[in-house]
Amino acid sequence: MRYLRVGYSPHIDIEKIFRGSLLFFDSSESTERLISWAEECLAAEFGDSLELSTNDAKEKNEFVAKVQAVKSRFTNHEMTKELLEEVILLRYAEFSNYDLFYDVPRIRIIPTSKLLKSGVSYNYLPHRDTWYGAGQEQINHWLSIKNVSDEATFFIAPSYFEKKVENSSKIFDLNTWDREYRHVANKSVEIEMRPHPMPLAEISEELKIGLDLAPGSEICFSGHHVHGSSENVSTKVRVSIDYRVSIPSLPLSPPKNIDSLATGNYLDFMTRHPRFGC
Repeated sequence: MRYLRVGYSPHIDIEKIFRGSLLFFDSSESTERLISWAEECLAAEFGDSLELSTNDAKEKNEFVAKVQAVKSRFTNHEMTKELLEEVILLRYAEFSNYDLFYDVPRIRIIPTSKLLKSGVSYNYLPHRDTWYGAGQEQINHWLSIKNVSDEATFFIAPSYFEKKVENSSKIFDLNTWDREYRHVANKSVEIEMRPHPMPLAEISEELKIGLDLAPGSEICFSGHHVHGSSENVSTKVRVSIDYRVSIPSLPLSPPKNIDSLATGNYLDFMTRHPRFGC
């Protein structure tokens, strides 16, 4: 297994990603604009008090409602679409001859996990995105916004890139998820009620690598990598953005499917970038 760390670069090396490399990027003007917009969406609901500090049911439900409002506004707003397309155009400029599809970006707002780790602030168990119906060619991007540290981040377990993991992905159908579960995250407050695919074998803690990224920094990796949410053991609310890209006609070999039995096609839920495939 090989890993690559670089500073800011305008392009993606997809061949390395398909072989399991992790690419890191410093902030750019495009990502800073996206982050500023995300912070504006946060401030509209939380003002200067982005925190959850007690187990009080009323406070927790109010926090969940605000998170839901931020996530909905950010994900569905035309401004988000425009800013993300700028970022993608910068990153993937050399592949502009191919049709490129992207998923709407998600803003993750994760408070201390001992208070809330389900629903709108779900701490994802170890998984490959392919267990959720993603194509093997999918590329993930994760962008740090606020309070990402070794106490509040996500992890990748790169040793499993070519190693089969027994899992429950056979229960997962993407169309059913979109129809019945995607929009009810706010109903899971004390415990996660939605049927996520998960590993049925232990993922060694020693093989998980937590990412401590400065605000504005970005990591890019194959959706085939096993990754998930580290519990937030800090006292601060972690905020990040993730988005996904697929270029299905690219003449490069993506990782082989070694353990996903999920049904559905994530590409059906992605948006074609208007500046690609021209």
